[in-house]
Amino acid sequence: MNLETFEDAIISRLKDQISNIQIESFPQDPIEYQLTHAKGAVLVRYNNSDYTEPEPNEEGIAVTPRRLNWTINIAQRGLRYQDAHQGIYSILEQIRVALTGYTPTGFQDSSILWPTGDAFLFEEDGIWWYYINFANDYPEAET
Repeated sequence: MNLETFEDAIISRLKDQISNIQIESFPQDPIEYQLTHAKGAVLVRYNNSDYTEPEPNEEGIAVTPRRLNWTINIAQRGLRYQDAHQGIYSILEQIRVALTGYTPTGFQDSSILWPTGDAFLFEEDGIWWYYINFANDYPEAET
């Protein structure tokens, strides 16, 4: 498993579940990012990991459990449906539904995603920015 594979799976899932909005990885240079899609954007990124005390596995080897944290930013020109824009509230809810309980193909059931929180970030020039965070336990690829 690598972070890129899991992030790509999240993006693919969102593209399958949500239409009429740009969905991609967070840009390499976020300061230079400009919203160009008329309906808004969803930007996915790995945020950080949390580790807990080591636990012995079946072989007696100490394993440090790891929880991955993901942030999904949403940029939209309105909060509610208006003038052919879904509104950020609708997009936020669609993301929550699409990813809650999702485990990418090829990963163990322990890799299930769950939401950990969402919030308003800022508004600038009529573009609203929100985020929703998800977590999952370290997803060992099945062999």
